[in-house]
Amino acid sequence: MFRINVTVFILFVFVAEVCPEQITPITREEIIEPTTKRLVAIGDLHGDWKNALSVLQLSNLTDDQGHWIGGTAHLVQTGDIVDRGPNSTDLIDLFARLQVEAAEAGGKVTCLLGNHELMILSGDLRYVSQQELKTLAVAAGRPAHEGKAVWSAQFA
Repeated sequence: MFRINVTVFILFVFVAEVCPEQITPITREEIIEPTTKRLVAIGDLHGDWKNALSVLQLSNLTDDQGHWIGGTAHLVQTGDIVDRGPNSTDLIDLFARLQVEAAEAGGKVTCLLGNHELMILSGDLRYVSQQELKTLAVAAGRPAHEGKAVWSAQFA
């Protein structure tokens, strides 16, 4: 367990150096905190809403509406929520809500940045779904071809 936490700490330090304004600092105690809670790690959801909900439900962390039922479990999303699939922004919103719901139930949701989040933060949008870009643009009242500008304004 300690080795995994040290890796998380090293990743945090790296990300803090790359984009410090995007980081919420955590303490050393939070990183190496021993836990008796159930620990579930999920990664590489890549904007796939349907499969993300399926994985969360199969892990007994959410109900069929995507609301936290995991009690005191600790969910670690190991990165790559975004890109490829058309529902990246929906998944970002889902995990933000799950962080609140889990905390209220005595659980915890930790979201790490994967390489795709780092790519987006650096302005590399080549893997963002074209469908998602169009949807974001139209929702913002902009022409569909301006999706990259809308995405960048929202997340970069």
